[in-house]
Amino acid sequence: SSPFAENLEAPALRDEVMGMIADAFHVQPGSFTGQYKDLGMDSQYVTAIDALSRDGVVSGYPDGYFRSRSELNRAEVAKIVMKARAVYGMAGNGRTPNTEAQ
Repeated sequence: SSPFAENLEAPALRDEVMGMIADAFHVQPGSFTGQYKDLGMDSQYVTAIDALSRDGVVSGYPDGYFRSRSELNRAEVAKIVMKARAVYGMAGNGRTPNTEAQ
């Protein structure tokens, strides 16, 4: 059972969306960089956030925080999906990275 299907009426949270994007695009996990003040190794999606940040799909705030439990609206999620698609190519099995977008 997917943790994302538990409550479909709940708002999308930054960290959960990063987990879904990393999973959908088969992103190679990042190593813990400690680049965000509010994320530690105990954060469930820290490797997804680090990988997506490494690849330029998402970034934190200028104050050094990622605010992983902040809500995202539909437009923000769509922007992240489109950026991931530009960087990684189409989501799904057998996809190949789009190296020209990086």
